[in-house]
Amino acid sequence: MIYILESNDLSTVGGPMGSERITTNFVKYFYSIDNAKKYAEEDYFNYYAGDESIKWKKTPHGITSGDLRSVEYNIEKTKIEDEK
Repeated sequence: MIYILESNDLSTVGGPMGSERITTNFVKYFYSIDNAKKYAEEDYFNYYAGDESIKWKKTPHGITSGDLRSVEYNIEKTKIEDEK
């Protein structure tokens, strides 16, 4: 199993209708969900001056941090096929 962490920039959300957009900051891959969460939390505290811990919520696709003012983190699980 591989866990995919995606960080999204939400700084342009909330403008006039049609002008909003979400861009991807980065995508990283991890072998454990705990390592993915730890990386997201460190990124949040170091770059976005997060002042509280991330409260992860389950989604149909994995887990999400939800809207953290200007950033959102999503973690999804995926399988890697073995080439033979």
